[in-house]
Amino acid sequence: MASPIAIYTRYSSELQNDRSIEDQIDVCKDMIKRNKLGERFRIFHDRAISGSRMENRPGVKEMMDFVKSGEVSVVVSESMDRLSRDMEDMARIHKLTEYQKIPIITVLEGIITKINIGMNGTMNSMFLDQMSERVKRGQAGNINAGKAAGGLSYGYEVRLLNDKGEVEPGLRDIVEKEADIIRWMYDQYIDGASIYAILKDLNERGVPSPRGGLWAASTISGQYNRGSGILRNPIYKGVMVWNKHNFAKHPETGVCHIRTNDQSTWISNDKPSLQIIDTKKWEKVQDIFAKRRKNRKKSVSYTRLPFQLDCGHCNMPMTLNDALTLICSQAKKHGTCPDAKKVTTNRIKTAVAVLLSETHRTILKTWVKDLQQTIKSTKKERKRLRNKIDAKQERADHIVEKLLFGYDSSPTIQRKIAQVEDEIKTLNTEHDALPTFLDIDNFKQRPFSSFIKTSCPEAILGVIDSATVSFDDDQLLFTEIKPNWHELKEIMA
Repeated sequence: MASPIAIYTRYSSELQNDRSIEDQIDVCKDMIKRNKLGERFRIFHDRAISGSRMENRPGVKEMMDFVKSGEVSVVVSESMDRLSRDMEDMARIHKLTEYQKIPIITVLEGIITKINIGMNGTMNSMFLDQMSERVKRGQAGNINAGKAAGGLSYGYEVRLLNDKGEVEPGLRDIVEKEADIIRWMYDQYIDGASIYAILKDLNERGVPSPRGGLWAASTISGQYNRGSGILRNPIYKGVMVWNKHNFAKHPETGVCHIRTNDQSTWISNDKPSLQIIDTKKWEKVQDIFAKRRKNRKKSVSYTRLPFQLDCGHCNMPMTLNDALTLICSQAKKHGTCPDAKKVTTNRIKTAVAVLLSETHRTILKTWVKDLQQTIKSTKKERKRLRNKIDAKQERADHIVEKLLFGYDSSPTIQRKIAQVEDEIKTLNTEHDALPTFLDIDNFKQRPFSSFIKTSCPEAILGVIDSATVSFDDDQLLFTEIKPNWHELKEIMA
């Protein structure tokens, strides 16, 4: 029986019609039928995802895995830019299919060769650059015309119609309820309140953040070099600023990074109708930021803990409060942790050393007991998943066997095969995620028993992976200490 055909479809924006995928599939199937390429299909798609980087598209990745299996007769798509607009990615796809001796055929270009890759790849890459320049030019035009270039800052809403009743992009109106919150923030900060105190008050009162959840410190204070954050954004004094930063994708990872542009390239325009904060008050807040930044101690370096420290109240990591102290990350970010006490790293180290000197053998015995329970439950779960995988695989083989004995490749059979394959893939993922920190099948307790008898507190300190701390008045309480099993196994060897 002939290998199936891989059909790939994609549309790039949520503004486009979801029906675009189905339309592309129909066009591809018509071309396949006309050229009598085959009757069995595997369809891969990415919905509302840009074609500029392959790393962000699960559909094309799955198709590439299918191509690597060698079980594909041909790869079909509407056009090359559906597969990728990036020259490097398109070349990578072509190299893989060429190695597997699998042709790529598109409805618009026909059989794809190296000439197509070079010419179309260059054109697609130029299209992305030109589109980016057109967008920037349009945004600059909006700013110069006194309109917003994009995005929506807290305190404003989109106005669709201009004064003539015509639809016009880039118009904004003040939302008075949110503007009152902004004015309150500025007054609080001028009166000496910290960012932490402001966000704690907002979250305790249940005031929705710009995204509807809890307030975070970065939303209020932002970054001084970008002019971001409610207390730094010049829009609130009636000045719109554009081109403060640019976005650059890493060529290997595809991750987008924000880079601040030189201030000489920033474009600004006064817009008094959008002013919420008096100019003098806004400038005063910036002066306070500058003074506090200048008064920070720059000579103190942070002493890193050799393990992760978690908050015992909300189970979130403790994070830097300043160069000398740690605080619950929830308390620092949202002001929501009631156990928001600060603690120095030296105090944590001393407390852990005292605890280990008194109870390190008890802690080791607890670790061994936990490990034995983990091994027992893991073996049981491995067996359960293995049985399910075998059963699903047997079912998949049975469906394929039916096809071999004369059943046609109907959409129902295609869906059943794809469904079973997805279920097997999910089960394998669960199986691979099970603990593998020790050779579970060959685990013996003897090394642990002898190690417990001869161990010292200093050795235990080196294998702690994480500790959970809470406070009883001002006393530190360690409710849980977890080991790094790899480190523990090394020192026992």
